Amino acid sequence: MGGFLTLIGLVTVALGAPPPDESPETAARIEKRKLGPQINSPTREAGAIPSPDGRYLYVTREGFVEAGAAPDQLIDGYKKFFEVAGQPLTPELRNELARGKQILQSAIQTVWRSERQRDGTWGPLVKLPAPLNPASTPEAIDLGSAAILSVLPDNNTVLIGGSGAGYRFVSYHHEGKEAELKRPVGGALAFAHRVGSGWGALEFLDIDDARTNAQRNDFALAPNNQALILALQNKDALGAHDLFVSFPDPTTKRWSHPQSLGPVLNSKSDEMWPFLAADGVTLYFTSNRPGGVGKFDMWMSRRQGDGWQDWSAPVNLGPEINTAAEDLTLSVDASGNLAFIAIGEMGKEDIYEFRLPEAVKPLPVAFVRGRVRDASPKGAPVAATIIYQRLRDGAAAGSATADPVTGEYQIALPIGEEYGFRAEASGYVAVSEHVSLVKAVMGDIIERDLTLVPIAVGAVVRLNNVFFRTGEAVLLPESKGELDRVVGALEASPRMAVEIAGHTDAEGEAAANQALSEARATAVVAYLSEHGIAATRLVAKGYGEAKPVAANTTDAGRQENRRVELIVRDR
Repeated sequence: MGGFLTLIGLVTVALGAPPPDESPETAARIEKRKLGPQINSPTREAGAIPSPDGRYLYVTREGFVEAGAAPDQLIDGYKKFFEVAGQPLTPELRNELARGKQILQSAIQTVWRSERQRDGTWGPLVKLPAPLNPASTPEAIDLGSAAILSVLPDNNTVLIGGSGAGYRFVSYHHEGKEAELKRPVGGALAFAHRVGSGWGALEFLDIDDARTNAQRNDFALAPNNQALILALQNKDALGAHDLFVSFPDPTTKRWSHPQSLGPVLNSKSDEMWPFLAADGVTLYFTSNRPGGVGKFDMWMSRRQGDGWQDWSAPVNLGPEINTAAEDLTLSVDASGNLAFIAIGEMGKEDIYEFRLPEAVKPLPVAFVRGRVRDASPKGAPVAATIIYQRLRDGAAAGSATADPVTGEYQIALPIGEEYGFRAEASGYVAVSEHVSLVKAVMGDIIERDLTLVPIAVGAVVRLNNVFFRTGEAVLLPESKGELDRVVGALEASPRMAVEIAGHTDAEGEAAANQALSEARATAVVAYLSEHGIAATRLVAKGYGEAKPVAANTTDAGRQENRRVELIVRDR
């Protein structure tokens, strides 16, 4: 998931010959299909990024003049924009605008979105409203540039880049003399979250000491929202542009100082336009390093393990995909079936889609989706953050955002693991869920609603991700994430006192079930105490088989009855 952002909203266009046609042999192997006029225009479609589930296609257009825009308004708008950028509006450029000609040296970027239709085609592009595009009206024209850089699997969150008059927030800086740093140059990176049919206010990213001396700088957000890949040109780079990574600090809300992704990915040449697939592992990027087909080629590498320094040797995507010209933009949906690329004469590129070869597809993912509701009888939707983690070691796996109007959420998870996930919102305690994707296949969709319980005396929260050895009171390692969450909730509410209630099914002797339930509740309380929660705030009680929540006549019912609950006794 990635895109590009010019430092001050301008793209230098060097016109050249279009790339040569592919050979018949190549065309037969990979067919690049040019999208129709509902997506492409006579001006530049600079790049396209699909939502991971393939439902939406976000397109950055450049130099696109909307119907009804008067030349005088455009001249005034460009003058304002150029003044902010510190560049004059020359008489020649003014004359070109007045004659309605396309600007050949500088162009404004705007962002648009298409929705996949039932017949598989793409619907017409619709320009996204403010704040995704800077507001532009005859009374107050604001021609800052914008570009969609990443789309998260929740379909509720995008990373947007902007610059110029509309986006003055400087979140990364231009290297140079001190006097130059005082100029209003820089780029803004921001999250935008969908709110019903619209978009909420921008949430700007603050990146610690991210510096560049290039106008073009590229960014890609990891699908789990826990890492940002940057293509920057600075003194820490091996060559021109190098790839770096930055991480969010949940306490300060700042992003860390960018670290190089290392010499396996980076070279003495340019590494640009990163796109991290939905698996969080497969990285596509463009480079002019030796071994390519054209001036710039698309390459692929996979992250090895959980770190960000160990990568497989980059693989050129080959002449089936790359051309003799500059191939700068490639994006892929979560399935890996469809990729999107901008091809054509520089400054007049169009969007094409094609099927990726198996060898360079992302690793398979499955989707978990549903709604976040409160525990009231009406089940009202809640504006919440979705947190998910691996059960085997409690490692954080990512976060997503639920739509605050509908409560809808969606996450994409690499298959082959078991995950715990929950919703979080102020004033609520989450009921966690878990899902096993060990036997899942690419594209599986699991429906799972999430519940939030208002914090109140008597509130009952089921701890779904506390696991024991069968017939014993020994906690399994997969319980760590859930129990640590309870510790955090109690630390955040120092006056809260709780009961930990153990329950069993009705299989076996009642006395044995009573003893087991008491022992399991005691084991949970012991964990909480060992992790700093005062014993005076904790009570362990076992109820055996006395309080079933389902019939004990089926396996599913008995599983529902085997549970541990947290009951708020004081707050």
